Amino acid sequence: MTKLALSPLRCALLASGILALLPLACSANQDSDLFNASGGSGGEGGQGGSGGTGWVTGGSGGNGGVNEGGIIGERVTLSGRVMAPSGAFPVSGALVFLTKEDLEPIPSGVYHYECDEMQGTPYALSKADGTWTIENAPVGTWKLVTRKGNFRRVREIQVATDMDPNVHEELTTLPGSRTPDGLDMTPSFAVVKTSPDLTYNLLAKFGMGQVNASGELVQGSESFHIYEDGGFSSYAHTSTLFENDNLLNYHMIFLPCYASSVGVPFVNNNIQKLRDYVSKGGRIYNSCTVSLWTEAPFPEYVDFYQDDAPSRFDIGRRTNTAYATKGTMLDPDLAAWMGVVTGSDPNNIAFQNGYVTIDATQEVNDGHGLEKDGFVVKPYTWVRDNGTYAGSPLMVTYNYDLGKVFYSVYETSSNTAAITPQEYVLLYVILEVGVCANLPPEVK
Repeated sequence: MTKLALSPLRCALLASGILALLPLACSANQDSDLFNASGGSGGEGGQGGSGGTGWVTGGSGGNGGVNEGGIIGERVTLSGRVMAPSGAFPVSGALVFLTKEDLEPIPSGVYHYECDEMQGTPYALSKADGTWTIENAPVGTWKLVTRKGNFRRVREIQVATDMDPNVHEELTTLPGSRTPDGLDMTPSFAVVKTSPDLTYNLLAKFGMGQVNASGELVQGSESFHIYEDGGFSSYAHTSTLFENDNLLNYHMIFLPCYASSVGVPFVNNNIQKLRDYVSKGGRIYNSCTVSLWTEAPFPEYVDFYQDDAPSRFDIGRRTNTAYATKGTMLDPDLAAWMGVVTGSDPNNIAFQNGYVTIDATQEVNDGHGLEKDGFVVKPYTWVRDNGTYAGSPLMVTYNYDLGKVFYSVYETSSNTAAITPQEYVLLYVILEVGVCANLPPEVK
């Protein structure tokens, strides 16, 4: 039976390193050699097929024999492309696989997302341009699954030797909303609607809502929950997001600039609630001059400009007027993808509307990091300033227990119909922050 989630036994073995070489599928940032490894010897009965590069087989099996981790029979090479829900641009690092198993629904709230186990499963990871190839896919009726974090689409596909091997893009386009039958699933996002960082518009342009000609969200079309931060009258206030256990209903919460109407004391009074949310698997996006939302509960990992005391929202503010700069993509997969979707030099991407700077990030051995890192929290810089404040991180993420924190020093989204380069960076990292993380030591 193909197993698509880690069992408690596997978790225990993983912790001991016994299963460190089993292939796990998570994101484009992983070691491709591990995913493309061949399995062991198959059964007797003649010469079987050799292991392909698109999925893990059991090596040489016999005709009519049993391959450990593989499937004997006629096979086809399938290819396609993973697209964003809007259909406007490709998605990198998405997991595409075939299975005959019934998949469990993705929980609608916070949970421990462990990596899908691909042992013996025909699969591929999409490249920077969204393309993917599954070599030696066995003929028959399969469920074709496309997943990136908590975005998942399932479609039935008939694999046959006389079929068109180019899979239609609709089958592997990430969904923009959930369907009652569970074939399309999307993350549970809570977004604070504020200004000037219009994250809700960007998610709509991504395909999680409808937009008008100006690139603005058409109210009521969104497949995420909105909380308003003053000046809007159609949604519950930001403070209600923190009532009771409401936070636990969301995979990720967005606290963009300038979400501050609740006041500094409110944030400091909810420090433990924010920590608990992330510890259980929640994700937080925070930006610009409301860095208090992440610095107050997690002060150890990012050193902001000057005073880091949680006494004001704009911790790390460098200037009262917005600065523009250029950024270098430090993550190679992000750099490759940015080259595809923007056509620009990933070492010279324009960023604007920055106010905050980060002096440094700190690795902290406090037991809250990933198992593969020895439980050391290791902040990761995705983009580095190479202009106005050269060397300063522009975008940082770090793991904390089962969850992740994501901070950007600049206002990420704007009120424009087109997606800007810095918005593409945000979308890429949102998708990456949503994937599983606790990989064995051999995997990046």
